[in-house]
Formats: sequence, C-alpha cells, structure tokens
Amino acid sequence: NSGTTNALRTMGTKAGLIVFLGDVFKCLLAMLLVGFLFGSSHPEAVYLLKTWAFAGVVLGHDYPFYMGFRGGKGVAVMFAAIWFVEWRAGVVILVLFIMLVTVIMQRAEKKLVFYN
Repeated sequence: NSGTTNALRTMGTKAGLIVFLGDVFKCLLAMLLVGFLFGSSHPEAVYLLKTWAFAGVVLGHDYPFYMGFRGGKGVAVMFAAIWFVEWRAGVVILVLFIMLVTVIMQRAEKKLVFYN
C-alpha cells in the first residue's frame, strides 16, 4: 500500500517525511478550502463541513480510484485531520501514540535480548 510508513521503510527517512508532509498538507488544504468557501456565508456550519471534508480526504487516501481502491492506511491523514479540526484532541492522540510506541519498542528490545 502507499503511505508514509511504506515510503519510510522502502525509500528512507527523506521520502517518508515528504509523503507525511504531503498527507498533512492535503488535509490542511481541504480544511482551508472549506473555511474559505463557506466561512463567511455559513459560519455556523464550518465545523461540520470541515469534518465532512476530512472524512473525504481520509476516504480518498484509503481508497483512491486511480489505484484500484487500494491506498494507504490513513494514519497520517487521520491524525492531521483530527489536529486541524480539534488541535487539543490531536495533542492527546500524539502523546498517547508516543507512549504506545515507546512501550512497544521497549518490549521488542527485551524480546530480542532474551532470544539472542
């Protein structure tokens, strides 16, 4: 599948970062576009419209028609969408993600030491 993780694994850190930033800016563009188009005419509905826009970005990332509806997993896009809709939730998710990855990596290192 296409996505940040596979780009990072197969092409290196630089390519992984480029793909991640592309995913983030894709989501940011959708949010800004919705705010620009509907912010003044429908200010009460902008939050809902941004939510629909990010759902469209995530679905378009996960199931792109030009790749036979087989895309990425949408982790970076989903995180960016949550961050742009409600940044406080993004902070909480980022902290939880870092804690989870730290625990998983520590356990993996212990298993490697134990089996070697």
